[in-house]
Amino acid sequence: VSTQSTGRKVRRQSGAFHLYTVTHKRHYEMYRRGKLKQMGIADDGAHGPVSLQETYEQKRAEHLKELKTIENEMRSSYLQKVSRKDAEVKKKLNEMQVRYDNLRKNANEEREKLEEEKKKVVCYAFLESPLPSIRYN
Repeated sequence: VSTQSTGRKVRRQSGAFHLYTVTHKRHYEMYRRGKLKQMGIADDGAHGPVSLQETYEQKRAEHLKELKTIENEMRSSYLQKVSRKDAEVKKKLNEMQVRYDNLRKNANEEREKLEEEKKKVVCYAFLESPLPSIRYN
C-alpha cells in the first residue's frame, strides 16, 4: 500500500510541478513579449526567440542613423544661416561704401564751392578797397 500511495504522491507532485513549469513558461513568455513590444521589438515567436544582442545592435544602428540625419540637417541649416548673414554683411558694407562715396563727393563739391566763393570775396574786396594814398613829403 505504501509503494502505491507514494507512487500516486510522486505522480501528483510531478503533475503539479509540470503544471507549474508550463504555467510559468507561458506567463513568462507573455511577459517577455509584452516588454519587448513596449521596447519596440517585434517577437512573434514564429522565428524563435529574438536575440537581445541582435536587437540592440539593430536599434543602435537605427538610432545612429537618425542622429546622423539630424546632424546633417543641423549642419545644412547652420550653413544656410551663415551664408544669409554673410550676404547681409556684404550688402551693408556695399551700402556703407556707397554712402561714404556720396558723402565724400558732396564734401569735395562743397569745398570747391567755398574755395570759389572765397576767391571771389578776396578778389572783390581787393578791387573795392581804396588804393592806399601815396604821400610825398
